[in-house]
Amino acid sequence: MSIIVFDALVPADVQPALHQRFIALADSLVEQGYAKRLEVECSAVKLEDDADQQLRAVYEEQHGGDTTDAPAHRFTIKVGENAKSLNETAMTFARLLTPQAELPAETYALECHDLYEVPDTYPWMVNVHPGGA
Repeated sequence: MSIIVFDALVPADVQPALHQRFIALADSLVEQGYAKRLEVECSAVKLEDDADQQLRAVYEEQHGGDTTDAPAHRFTIKVGENAKSLNETAMTFARLLTPQAELPAETYALECHDLYEVPDTYPWMVNVHPGGA
């Protein structure tokens, strides 16, 4: 079994709803035949100092505020065999943490991709462990 781990700074008052969105997305992907099984767990976590500082710096830069009410949470997704793509699965779940950017139709305009970046809703890091490693 492969494992995808998201560590994110999520305000305490929205964490339960975000956890439910992870579960609903997992259920939807299984129903669509994307994977035979996806299990989601969520827990508060104490990150290593470097990771914690990096996420907090991103939060403060993008949201301009105090991070004391945004503790770190770990969203663990256990991916059963027969998932179509582990990386695609991770990026699908990442959409719950970062809104989709509005991109121009003209391909040449994408050369200035920095113009189209949007801030994370919740700053996050992801680790993908193929085969349950």
